[in-house]
Amino acid sequence: MRGLLAPYFEVIQKNIFFKGLSVDGMAEILDRLEPTIHQFHKNETILELDEKLPGIGILLSGELMVAKITSQGDRVLIGNLLPSDTFGEVAALAHTGKAPAIVSSQRASKVLFFSPSKMTDQKVLQCQGYSQFIGNTLTIMANKAYQLNQKIDYLIIKTMRGKLSAFLYHQYKQSGTLHIKLPYNRNRLAEFLNVSRPALSRELGKMMNEGIIKYHRNEIEIVDLDRLEW
Repeated sequence: MRGLLAPYFEVIQKNIFFKGLSVDGMAEILDRLEPTIHQFHKNETILELDEKLPGIGILLSGELMVAKITSQGDRVLIGNLLPSDTFGEVAALAHTGKAPAIVSSQRASKVLFFSPSKMTDQKVLQCQGYSQFIGNTLTIMANKAYQLNQKIDYLIIKTMRGKLSAFLYHQYKQSGTLHIKLPYNRNRLAEFLNVSRPALSRELGKMMNEGIIKYHRNEIEIVDLDRLEW
């Protein structure tokens, strides 16, 4: 298993499951988790809504998109995943066994999957660094709960100005700078906020004309933080 995963050790080390573990500790746990690696083509659907999960996924290469479809057929972006990101862990650890969203590849991608049942296997329990591994798992669950609360904030805010202001403020708090590089292009941001692309563009133009922000493509500068309102 170590030979199979060797090209991806640096990526896996950045994954929060393995934060703080030595290379040997990480390799030992991985060996005993018995993961598998799957390859996906560009624009291939990896998981359908309510499909049986193959396990907890860690993106090794490429890019994935997580989304849901409304009853009207509109796509709502949950997030984009980059190498070392995790998906499916909440549903897998909650034992629902089913995908809570659609996951698709935006580029040719490779994904590592491991079964959550292996996490409590006696062989894994005896690994060096196991306590760190489980502590990291708790951190992952807490982060997911926080992200869900943020997403709920965007959905319950009724106005376009409010949704956009809340999003920009959260980006500012996370990055610590008023010069923000957006994680999405304009189309994806509209899907993430569950609004139309034209309405989003109009509101960005209004906020720039009012001196609240400046923007160019996917980079935004918050000029007047106090005037963000939601």
